[in-house]
Amino acid sequence: AQLQLDHLTSTPASTVQFNGQVLLEEPEKFEIGVWGCSVGTWVRATKPFELCYFISGSGTYTGEDGAVYKIRPDSGFTIRPNSKGTWNVTEDLRKIYAVFYD
Repeated sequence: AQLQLDHLTSTPASTVQFNGQVLLEEPEKFEIGVWGCSVGTWVRATKPFELCYFISGSGTYTGEDGAVYKIRPDSGFTIRPNSKGTWNVTEDLRKIYAVFYD
């Protein structure tokens, strides 16, 4: 399935490129896929709970609570529902994600 980004709002730099593919989904329940982006910094607000596992790339994610997560291969973290954070990607990124809706 084609990756849909309608469950989030983003304000990325215009030079950031995004790509991905949904691998498995149950509408209104969950979505699992692969996602990638190029180098850049942006703020993202997300509505559902998300689990991120990074395959390649580097950078940081800073949650609105001030927690900073280092992004590197074989690392991961979760993003709380209805939260906002800043992505600072310093090397092209690739992740596996799982999004869980209410």
